[in-house]
Parts: sequence; C-alpha cells; structure tokens
Amino acid sequence: MDADKTIALRDGRQIVFAEYGDPNGIPIIGFHGMPGSRVVMKVFHEVASQLGIRIIAPERPGFGLTSPNPSGTLASYAQDVAALCDTLNLDRFIVMGTSGGGPYSLACAYYLKDRVTVAGVVSGIGPLYVPGSLTGMMRVNRIMFTLGRISPALVGSVLPRLIRSSLPSMEKHVQQGTSSSDAIDAATFAIIVDDQRESIRTGGHGIALDMKNLWRNWNIPFQEIETRVLLWHGDRDDLAPTMLARYLAEQMPNCEATFYSGEDHTGPLTHHQEEILNALKAAHLAVPRPGTLPV
Repeated sequence: MDADKTIALRDGRQIVFAEYGDPNGIPIIGFHGMPGSRVVMKVFHEVASQLGIRIIAPERPGFGLTSPNPSGTLASYAQDVAALCDTLNLDRFIVMGTSGGGPYSLACAYYLKDRVTVAGVVSGIGPLYVPGSLTGMMRVNRIMFTLGRISPALVGSVLPRLIRSSLPSMEKHVQQGTSSSDAIDAATFAIIVDDQRESIRTGGHGIALDMKNLWRNWNIPFQEIETRVLLWHGDRDDLAPTMLARYLAEQMPNCEATFYSGEDHTGPLTHHQEEILNALKAAHLAVPRPGTLPV
C-alpha cells in the first residue's frame, strides 16, 4: 500500500487518493460510499494483491482531504476521474463503486465509455427520484435521505455530528479487536471505522453534494450505456434498497446482476471480494484493445 497521493486539477481543486493491491496490476478505480473516503478500499488489498489488481481509491469532492465542489455533478466527477487517470497514464481501466459510489461508477461507464472497459456496482444505491425509492430502507436512513431531499446542506451538517458521536463506541471495539456487527469481522470493522472518521475530516461538504446528486436527475440514459456493467447486491439490503438495484439491472441492456439470498448491505463487500474482483478482471481482459481484432 502506498501513502496518500494528491493531484491538482485545472480549476485549482485537488483530488486525494490511495492505492491498494498490486502496484503493477490491472487498474480499478474504486469509488467509496456515502459518507466515505479513500480508506474503505483497503478491504480489497489482500485479494487484489493476489489477483494482480491495482486499486486506485480517489475521494469525491468534499470527502476526506479532497477539495469540495459545490456545483459538482455525476458528469463532472467523471471528468475528474478522467483527469486522475490522465495523470496516472491510464488509458483503459475498470471502475467499481460501492454503496453510494455506485452512481459514480455508472457515470464513468457512460461518460468515459471509450476508456472504461467494465463497470462494477457493489451494493450500490439507485436513483432516488424513482417512485418508492426509500421503500425497504431502515428507518434512520430513510429519515436522513428524506431530509436530504429537502435540504442537502442540513444533512451535511447533521450527519457528521452523528458520526462523531458514535466514533468513541466504535473505536472501543477496534481497541478490543472486536466488531459491533456479527456480519463484519474485526479487521474489516476497523477499516470501516477509519473510513468513517476520515470521511468527515473536513466537514460534510461531500455528504451534501452526494445527497444533491442522488435526488436530482442523474442525466445518465441507462438504456444507452454500452459499457458492460456487473452488479452485485444482497436481497436483504436495507441501506441501498434492493428494489433500486433491480430497477437499474432492468434498465441497462449490458448489465449482469447477481443478487445474494439472505445477505445485507455489507454482504457482497465482505463475503464475495474474490468473486467480484475476479469477474471484473475477466471482463476487462475480454475487451479487445482499440485497433485489435477479437480472438
């Protein structure tokens, strides 16, 4: 694992990112959840190293140490990703979004179709403007997302306070080498705690922007996404409703969806890492390079 890195964008903003896995491997640009940071992709480090995969984990505007961008959209973030990959001399790459990072993976699949070989969506949230989008979501999150539709800035203020208030109890588990959830092992839980702490390091600007982007029209014509999309979701997910995942899978003609029976929001991320990375790697290798003929 490398130390955190920074690139400067033309408008003066900076993107901070971390890298995990094999530094010489097949590149995957990994998008964190909401809230989240570059830290969460550390959960894939060991498996990625074994599979020859390099995971590049940038933070979205306003999260962690990355500069805020109040006017940012899904489309503009795809251009941020393009600038990052230009700096890293990556012409072709995989994108993978987990939870709240799912929409950004799809944005790259559409807006950067000449560079993205395959897009992964792991327990991803769907468009909240779809009728009934909050059905099946746990109560506290349903309240927060409902509030986010009315005032994204307010959620950007309230949610960091809630996270800060819960961090001491979570850190106690980390110190004891335990987890607060039976579904998450202690090592993964420690990464999640670090991720949540880092996500709000400079406040809630990223949360507010994500809320705004989730509720407004994504401006992604799902039926026109030519890039292959691989989607994984638990059928008992009460954070990113399964109904929205099925909606996305039905809208995208090149989508292959896997729904895990009896698994919740964290299940795909914690129980199926090797399956997910192997599938993304195989799909990437199956895409012929420009100027070559398929075998």
